[in-house]
Amino acid sequence: AEEAGRDARLLRWSLPGGWVDADGAPVKVEGGPTDDPSRALDAMLRFPEKTIAVLRDFHPWLESPLLLRKLRELLGAYRGSYRRMAVLLSPRLFLPEDIKRELTLVDFGLPSREDLAEVLGALCEQNKFPPPAEVVCDRMLEAGAGMTTFEFENAISKVWQKFVGFPAEGVRIVFAEKAQV
Repeated sequence: AEEAGRDARLLRWSLPGGWVDADGAPVKVEGGPTDDPSRALDAMLRFPEKTIAVLRDFHPWLESPLLLRKLRELLGAYRGSYRRMAVLLSPRLFLPEDIKRELTLVDFGLPSREDLAEVLGALCEQNKFPPPAEVVCDRMLEAGAGMTTFEFENAISKVWQKFVGFPAEGVRIVFAEKAQV
């Protein structure tokens, strides 16, 4: 399996862009544009070895009998191959019962307090924001518990935009953003 990862080609699919390579450049595939979920799966059947194909936000189409059947056929073609891999990324954990047993599910939990502290530190460093005082930082991290890193980043950005700093009252904004999510 380790050998298969060497020199692998990473391709990503999303509805608005179709298949793109690791740099975001469009990938031409046999059969024409792949900005349609059905054609995206058709293209995956023709991908060469050493391809990692990532389907982003594909979960809405898992309720379509046609696409579910195509996905099962694709899984059959990829099964046992360590030289091609299909990955479905979704913000929502949804799999129809009749396909759950055919997939390996990896559920990434929410970020830890340490992860959120890294996000806050990186955001401050990238934007040259002075970091919040330690007590405010602790309260913001507490307020951010249960948020994704993206949600926390947005909340911290709102605090900065409103106050051009990180005062104690900014913690309320983080809590309000979490409640809205």
